[in-house]
Amino acid sequence: MQLCAKLVCASLLPLAGPAAAKARAPQEDPAPTLEPFANVFLDSAWFDGYGARYGDGEATVRLAEAGIEFAHEGFHLRVAYDFAGDGEWRDAGVFWKRQGAYVALGQFKEPASLEKFTFQEDAQLAEPAGFTSAFALSRRFGVLAGAYDKAWTLAAGAFSGSLDGVDAQGRGPGQMALTARATRTGLRDERRWHAGAYARVLDYDGAGYVAASYPGSKLAAKTLYADFTSEVEDGLAERSMLAGFELAWSRPGFHVQAEAARQAMAFEARPDADLWGVTVTASWALTGETRPYIKEKGVFGALVPARPVHEGGPGALIATARVDLTDLREVGVGRATRYTAGFAWVARERVRLEAEYTAERGSGAARGRDSDTMAVRLRLGF
Repeated sequence: MQLCAKLVCASLLPLAGPAAAKARAPQEDPAPTLEPFANVFLDSAWFDGYGARYGDGEATVRLAEAGIEFAHEGFHLRVAYDFAGDGEWRDAGVFWKRQGAYVALGQFKEPASLEKFTFQEDAQLAEPAGFTSAFALSRRFGVLAGAYDKAWTLAAGAFSGSLDGVDAQGRGPGQMALTARATRTGLRDERRWHAGAYARVLDYDGAGYVAASYPGSKLAAKTLYADFTSEVEDGLAERSMLAGFELAWSRPGFHVQAEAARQAMAFEARPDADLWGVTVTASWALTGETRPYIKEKGVFGALVPARPVHEGGPGALIATARVDLTDLREVGVGRATRYTAGFAWVARERVRLEAEYTAERGSGAARGRDSDTMAVRLRLGF
């Protein structure tokens, strides 16, 4: 049941390892399993332009996650904690899956956005598109139910704040979100297409909301920042309504995906406003590998080297480019457009070294906040 446990985790949790995404038939084994796991991200970055939070080239542990997974038949328990920085709970929940349907209770990523819902260690670039941070797409505590087959997924959930009680981005105690996502996919001659849509209604319960994004690396200062937690200054945010669309196409050696999202904001003492985000990402695996598709979750998994280093091969070599835009002009903050080029070497499964360059250009109220960022990340996991 060990492999089946991994498939259960992959269908419901954002940080199951990419091994869970391998398209292999589950093996029936009544014995329960208990497995530890860990993920570490070590980051360094160099900045030219608008502010840095750390010194240039300073190595920082961005993620130091450790946890356990227990599985037996259709039941699965996963608990993970990040010891980096001040520490925070990550995935922590119980799950039950049976014949193409599942129910989950606990803290995990809400089902919204292909860019953000993809497992963090499976992401094409070190940082997700800027709008995912600005729109507070994150982990929340709640209940999730879903269904799937080889061509589609449906998921819907009701969520409150996080286990850490963070409220700066709409994750505090008492705040409530209703989120849903649907996807459709098809495969022909090793060419896969994916289409999806998602929606979320989030009530801030009087705590308000902070919209913020970073210039290609969270080691830098926020470029776009809007604080809607005060009734006096920018106006208290009461609720938001998010809607997004996603498209992707993949074949051996090549992958491209695009996404657009709009978050409509309702305020207590100022006119309503719309926030926007758009991103397009393309990657080329020089060594010819294909990103696997995790049908239970409706996302793409991590690219695994066809000839890993420990088997005498070169690993996988991946070039990636992305353009993403975060538009907060209707709340007087401006707009930021980022152009990112990255190159990654995947030595073996869950061992990845990547370097990325991001040029960010601001307009409107963000004019003058231009920056250039060079970031390096080492991802390790077991």
